[in-house]
Amino acid sequence: MAEADLYRRWRAFQAGERRASVVQPPRSSAPRLFGVSVDLAGWETVPAGWRLLDLETSALRGGFAFLAGVAAVRDGRLRITQWVLGDLPGEAAFLRALADELDGAACLITYNGRSFDWPLLRDRARLNGVAPWPELPHRDLLHEARAVWGGRLGRVGLSELERTLLGRPTRRDDPGGAAMPGLYRAYLAGEAGALDLALGHNAADLEALAVLAVRCRSLDLGQLGSEDPSDLLGLAGWRWRRGDRGGADAALAAWLDAEPTPSRSESLRGATLCRRLGRWEQAATLWARAADGPFGSVDAAIALAIHLERRRHDPAAALAVVETALARPWLSPARRERLAARRERLRRRLGVRSSRTPA
Repeated sequence: MAEADLYRRWRAFQAGERRASVVQPPRSSAPRLFGVSVDLAGWETVPAGWRLLDLETSALRGGFAFLAGVAAVRDGRLRITQWVLGDLPGEAAFLRALADELDGAACLITYNGRSFDWPLLRDRARLNGVAPWPELPHRDLLHEARAVWGGRLGRVGLSELERTLLGRPTRRDDPGGAAMPGLYRAYLAGEAGALDLALGHNAADLEALAVLAVRCRSLDLGQLGSEDPSDLLGLAGWRWRRGDRGGADAALAAWLDAEPTPSRSESLRGATLCRRLGRWEQAATLWARAADGPFGSVDAAIALAIHLERRRHDPAAALAVVETALARPWLSPARRERLAARRERLRRRLGVRSSRTPA
């Protein structure tokens, strides 16, 4: 591919001003520094101490990082700093420069960085004798996105979220992450335009990550009104698993207000959260919805019967729920036996003669 065409493709996904290399010519093994400045709506809501990190590596699995992009807010704009490894002998200097860039950050923001980017950097730093490596609070937005939006969207790769959640246009002529190892080899062979493509892909990923960070920050601040109801339920579950009881209750309350007719699976998930958060009557409503119909949930019926008996002190209503569940012909023998035992116990409590006959 001609260098002019490579440069044209780089310009297609350039998001702001671009600064020329300020360190060494391409053949040096020393790291090279580049920079991009981007205007990003809503970024003022994000703490100044956050640092967004994205790597491009020499292999799709393992290898070493040859490009590291770090984004932060400076002077009201999103500033992206990109370090490029000139060649492997310069890796220690590359890692030291990156450690200096991240040192003192209040929180590291990545997408799958907890499983890939950060362990890779830490291991390469240890291998190169670069110590101490920064220990930072880490917020990996992949896990958050999977919990909050994955149930509705399915695929939660960053490029999918750009299109389906963040409303950003599809990237044109982006080579994609799978092309990065080949582009690095091309750069080492002397194709400067290959580096432009890698830098552009990395900058575009960081800008998308920044937009997602703004979205997640709005949820942190309680701005839930723009979320799909099913996403609110996912957010409540995520917050509960993270130990944020107050945040989970706020998201669950927003879901209960916004979703008048949840599906059976959503009713079950919502009832579980309601029970954990002490919203017993709302849990009962959701259990009743999940248990309704000829193919209703038996687990929901049992949970509802327990609630009616123990919390409302209404064994007659609990017996009616159990008998309705027992009328389903598709029950497994184990489920039928469990329900039958509960029915007999409730009948004894109510003084109703057992329907069993002597053998």
